[in-house]
Amino acid sequence: MDNFYNSVTLSNILLEKKTHTTGTLRSNRRGNPKEVTTKKLKRGDHIWRRNKNVYVSKWKDKRDVLCLTTKNHPKIIPSKNKYGILKNKPAEIVDYNNCMSGIDRSDQMVSYYSSPRKSARWYKKVLYHMLDITTWNSYFIYKKHFNTNISFKQFRDLLIKNLIRLPMQTTATDLFQIKKKENSST
Repeated sequence: MDNFYNSVTLSNILLEKKTHTTGTLRSNRRGNPKEVTTKKLKRGDHIWRRNKNVYVSKWKDKRDVLCLTTKNHPKIIPSKNKYGILKNKPAEIVDYNNCMSGIDRSDQMVSYYSSPRKSARWYKKVLYHMLDITTWNSYFIYKKHFNTNISFKQFRDLLIKNLIRLPMQTTATDLFQIKKKENSST
């Protein structure tokens, strides 16, 4: 579950309805154990506390990761990263990463490669966000059908070049040189 919605109270309610939850958690949520949220950890350290059948844990990787689970007992387990290297991670983090749904991945990718824009109009922001999400969905489908290792940024650049009918070999430097020539001739 996404940290925007997740809380100890919600997880207890869902558990009463026989629904397990695992997800990230915001540190300022009401009901979080203070000894977990305020504890300073070194890289690789792991701390957890239990509230009824809800476990709140904190793990330090590059930065602190606060997690909540009703499914797994918090423990460190070996897990392979995307390069096949074994690293020790909490079971709840491994479970969350394995089950992360499309919208979480989509939000993650959009945050890495969001379109730069400034607008005071809310509907423009929504439109740009929808465009980012649509581009990510197109990338996901393209990757699945063509079984390629192209990055999201490369895909987005190719998509833009196709939409505005630029040759595929065109670079940003070429575009700046064309613009300079246009400006100097006027």
